[in-house]
Amino acid sequence: MVCAQNHDQIGNRAQGDRLSSLVSFEALKVANATVLLSPYLPLLFMGEEYGETAPFLYFIDHGDPALIEAVRQGRTKEFAAFGWTDIPDPYAQETFDRSIIHPCLETNPQQHAHARWCQALIHLRKSIPTLGTGAKGHRIQIGSHAKCQLLIIHRRAQQGPEALILLGFHHKASLALVKLPKGNWESHLDSGTFAAGDQEELLAPSNLNLQNVEQASLKFPPYPVWIFLKAD
Repeated sequence: MVCAQNHDQIGNRAQGDRLSSLVSFEALKVANATVLLSPYLPLLFMGEEYGETAPFLYFIDHGDPALIEAVRQGRTKEFAAFGWTDIPDPYAQETFDRSIIHPCLETNPQQHAHARWCQALIHLRKSIPTLGTGAKGHRIQIGSHAKCQLLIIHRRAQQGPEALILLGFHHKASLALVKLPKGNWESHLDSGTFAAGDQEELLAPSNLNLQNVEQASLKFPPYPVWIFLKAD
């Protein structure tokens, strides 16, 4: 099982910060794709599928007063070494209330775009064998481009078309000559088409004709996710 975040990682932070409150929307889409298009069993934590920003704080509901006080003191001491003193009371009702999720997909353009993005990734994972859980006969080749902070993932299976996944982790646009597997690759999904509001994105090329070469000069936006399928 793989995840970008889970309840332990978030809840044990001093302020319960989710990844959605720490990185940009574009970076979140890369994190989603990295998890949902992996050959392992993916886990999305409550609200991650639409980019929930409410914290998930450490809270308790014990009945033993001594245990409650011990947990309170333990949390305070744990973070004192970092110089952090404003730690939410794990037994306070307010701490629990702040952790309640607030899906607003109909009124929040970014949440709506984020939810559609995760739905599209899950649909690909379920409908295209080469993008699902690795099984017998499944092969993966992984390359990279250090300057662009780019992962190049080539997936093959006994059924379904070969898949080429480009995941970018750089916050700036870049131009690079990238080594890619041969073939005629057609764009199937692009994170740039899932922008919030009227944002303009640099989109993936609709086709990469690499029948006779194994490289292409490509211009990438910040944090791209480009998914290509090999044409027959």
